[in-house]
Amino acid sequence: MSRKRLPRFIAAFSLLILISPAYAMPHPVPPARPTCPFVSRFHRRPVRAVPMLLPIAEMRSYALHLSGHQVSTLAVWRNHHLRQAIPLLKRLRGEKAALHTALLRGDGAATVTALVARIDKSRARLLALKVAQARFVRRTLTPPQWHHLLRITHRMREMGFRWGR
Repeated sequence: MSRKRLPRFIAAFSLLILISPAYAMPHPVPPARPTCPFVSRFHRRPVRAVPMLLPIAEMRSYALHLSGHQVSTLAVWRNHHLRQAIPLLKRLRGEKAALHTALLRGDGAATVTALVARIDKSRARLLALKVAQARFVRRTLTPPQWHHLLRITHRMREMGFRWGR
């Protein structure tokens, strides 16, 4: 080899040696997909059991062609619902904090069981309020409006719409 080509050959060979281990490394394995059937395909978050249709109906009232009476009926029910739901949510948050501290303190099984029962009861009441909300929206809307609201809700879920996040 001539003296001119030797430095080029050494540079190319050293570059080849430096790059080749990167190609020899195995490709990273993607994490396993969740096996839960209730997982959203975009965010990998559980799909809520009861959709919150009232805020969507209020937000899309123009697209749904809601009458003034329907809008006011939904607003009155929302205000009444919030008077019940907000204290329930605060109580649920306090019960979860109490369970957290009881577990960290090492309280007895009876205390923990009683706290878990109170949390379950509060969750059941909150779920009943959500179901009542969905039923009320269905009663308030006409069938074409209801089907249009369902299309909007499904489209929002596919787009990955999340409240407050």
